[in-house]
Amino acid sequence: MDKRSVSLKKIFLVDGIRFFYLLIILAAAGAFLGYHSTAKYNQSVEEKIAEDEAQKAKEAEEAEAAAQDVTETTVYTKADCEKKLKGSALQDVLDAYNWYKDKENRQAYLNNSPYLSMNPYDFTSVYLAFRVTHGDLARDDSAYKSYIHALKLYVTYNDLDEELVEKKNLSVTARDLSEMISISDGGKDSYDDFLLITIYQSEITKDLTEDVKSLFLAYGAKLSEIYPGIGMEFEGLSKANYYNSGLNTNIESQRNAIISDQTKIDNAVKKFSEVQKVYYNMLVKGTEEESVTAVVKKGTTAKETVTEEEELPTKKSVMPMVVLGGVAGLLIGYILLFFANLLSGRLLFIRDFRGVYGLRHLGGYVERKKAGIPGTLQRMEYPEAEDKEEMAYLYLTVREAVKKEGLNEVYLIGTGKLDDLEGLSILSKKLEKDGIAVSLAGEFPKNSDDVSNLLKAKGVILVEELHKARLKKIDREVSFCKENAIPLLGAVSVVI
Repeated sequence: MDKRSVSLKKIFLVDGIRFFYLLIILAAAGAFLGYHSTAKYNQSVEEKIAEDEAQKAKEAEEAEAAAQDVTETTVYTKADCEKKLKGSALQDVLDAYNWYKDKENRQAYLNNSPYLSMNPYDFTSVYLAFRVTHGDLARDDSAYKSYIHALKLYVTYNDLDEELVEKKNLSVTARDLSEMISISDGGKDSYDDFLLITIYQSEITKDLTEDVKSLFLAYGAKLSEIYPGIGMEFEGLSKANYYNSGLNTNIESQRNAIISDQTKIDNAVKKFSEVQKVYYNMLVKGTEEESVTAVVKKGTTAKETVTEEEELPTKKSVMPMVVLGGVAGLLIGYILLFFANLLSGRLLFIRDFRGVYGLRHLGGYVERKKAGIPGTLQRMEYPEAEDKEEMAYLYLTVREAVKKEGLNEVYLIGTGKLDDLEGLSILSKKLEKDGIAVSLAGEFPKNSDDVSNLLKAKGVILVEELHKARLKKIDREVSFCKENAIPLLGAVSVVI
């Protein structure tokens, strides 16, 4: 459920319909500007061509008495280049520079990726097989599917990798480990009884096999507390040495992409004018100026002049520019709608909990499925949402956060009246069965008595409805907890 609260689907389907008249006006204005600017541009091109022909005729007369070449060293600054380069000429340089950055990024990934650094001709994998037992439950039972699904997410979403890094105090990141450890089922059925964890053997995964096995079995045992009658057993370990054609193909594709980027750069630079070449070199080198020595004119002894050779523009077709202007108008309209949401002072992303406030996101869930158009949009934005699976994962992460702090009481504060949320009521009952007292406080307290109660709280978890939670309000809650040394265990997101 790691999704944006302000989604492109919402903007296109809801805001686009609500403000369709604004989009039509902007599209019409863009089409008009495209027509007007093209007509004006074509007129200036005609004038420029006439001026250039006159200048060439004059220079041809002066060159008859030529005897020596005149050279000139020109110092270009980045500001001068950006002022001289307009429209497509500037964009061509920026495109070439983007290809250069893509090539550098690909090369860095090829050099630093633990997976791509392995030798495909001497490849070793260790396979850990596990069997899921389900008693009298059928394999299509929702509890059994949720159990399997949670096991796969535990490996796929790097939770296993993070625990390995922390447990073994590894020098690598969980991102590096995620390339080397994967999980799959044992058959065509996505919820097969047989689960297989593959560990690619390298320097960073050396001696991790038993740790992967123990952590996976421990997590399966935790899930068994939620899904009684379902468990997991270790089936066996196997090892294979082989030639990894997929790795070899991946390495070759990265190398070919680097060569392709360099070819595109070379072809583009060949067509550049002098100003474009100078500006490109400054972008690549990261400098602010460049000196160029060149023959500016041949055969000038009577007087020294500097004539800058300019590439003459060509006329543009009107209709494509009208269409492009209309499309640009629509795009600007959608950009305005996007930033209207973005600058609303609300919590927009789940990762804002960590990035802005340093809070761990403990999980989230969809509170209910609405009928009619709101329900349809909710299902489109969160098509994979399954309440049982979400609540199981949320329960585990919240319980883990509370237990990790050694607490037996937690205080929930956030958006609106929390006791109206059915999902939080279910969560509270599950936690209370584990001996964890839960207080559904609702909105941040405003009077002195409620603040006094909050000051006695042993631990606090924020509950915020995505895209309706004001950043200013969350700042107040986080600051209050930090100033009063109240443990802030994390945040829970709700989609209503």
